[in-house]
Amino acid sequence: MTPGQTRQGAGFLSGRGVVTKMNPRRSGWNPLILLPLLWAMAFPFAGFPAYVSAANSPIWPLWDHFRQTFLQGDGRVIDRTDHDKTTSEGEAYTLFFSLVSGDRKSFRIVLSWIRNNLAQGDLDRHLPAWLWGRRPDGKWGILDINSASDADCWIAYSLIEAGRIWNRPDYASQGRRLLSLIEKNEVVFLEGYGWALLPGPWGFRLPGGMTRLNPSYLAPEILLRLTSVSHHNRWKEILEAALTHMNAIAPHGFVPDWFAVTRDGLVRPDPVTGPIGSYDAIRAYLWAGLLPSRNPVQKRLLAHMSNMFRDVERRFRAPLYANTVAGWTAGTGPAGFSAALLPGLRAQGKTKAVSELRLLLSLACHKGLYGTPPAYYDQVLALFGTGFLDARFSFDGNGNLTLPVAKGMTPAFHPNFPACQSH
Repeated sequence: MTPGQTRQGAGFLSGRGVVTKMNPRRSGWNPLILLPLLWAMAFPFAGFPAYVSAANSPIWPLWDHFRQTFLQGDGRVIDRTDHDKTTSEGEAYTLFFSLVSGDRKSFRIVLSWIRNNLAQGDLDRHLPAWLWGRRPDGKWGILDINSASDADCWIAYSLIEAGRIWNRPDYASQGRRLLSLIEKNEVVFLEGYGWALLPGPWGFRLPGGMTRLNPSYLAPEILLRLTSVSHHNRWKEILEAALTHMNAIAPHGFVPDWFAVTRDGLVRPDPVTGPIGSYDAIRAYLWAGLLPSRNPVQKRLLAHMSNMFRDVERRFRAPLYANTVAGWTAGTGPAGFSAALLPGLRAQGKTKAVSELRLLLSLACHKGLYGTPPAYYDQVLALFGTGFLDARFSFDGNGNLTLPVAKGMTPAFHPNFPACQSH
């Protein structure tokens, strides 16, 4: 499940019942710290022998600080704002950014940790459990065996792309085998709606024929790439079904964290979380912004998300909540929300809003990370949003990952976004 961090207001139904996994992750704003709008290399952290060293990777200050703060030496990604738990989401995103940064060591140890601790030692036979941490008896291990399909897809995608970019057919083969497991356990046809990606194998088909879905699990880039790898057309059909129903999913230009599909294929507000978009939904805007410019899928998605970007353009703040039925927003989101909205704002030419949100991010910067204390989820959103603006990575129209080093560019030189400095 997009677990990786507890999300405000959302819960998820596992085979054991309702598991609430939402504590608000509010990153603190520190107005006393103003990021100099000049490039400078961040000083690396020292004295963290238990964590992965940044010494041998291309320079990416935010990624280096993320690793030193959240990535343990054995490949476990720790969410320090949620009782030191680990989620498959956190592992999946870290696997992806290891690939983006050319960090083969981190990629290898993260993949090993996923396999050995979340997938019972065999990713060919078991989808990774979504939640790992301290059990009531004090021992550490899996807390919920249910998987999270968004994390599963990001892991499969990262393996497939690592196989292509690094010429590692073993990674590509493992990614395809994991993709087959996902298709077998998490892809379903909903009468009247179309093909859909369940958030996990169990707990999302409710009594009465209603099914709960999460729009932020559908990164179009991932779906487009998996379409070209899969033996059938399901992934393209999943994307097309979501696009077809966007008028009902986001009727007022705001995306919900969750929505439900009735037995007749009608889209309704989620019975657990209601018509609210917040910590999960913010990624839907992010994924839309990461698509190539002039891509028809991006054009359709941004049109359905229009009021979120208008709201940001008007307030120069990322809202914490949006009511997708009533059409109102409330609160101010943490630093990661600002970072997540940057690609979509830039894609629409909203330069003033981009500048204002960049300033907010600079105010939230402290010791190389965003927020005080720095929340795992804020850093992930910032790695995506600012990394994309830096041209550290992009996606082509078929979902293939494109890296600047592959084009002969210098990985350390990215003039678009000033680094979050270590003070």
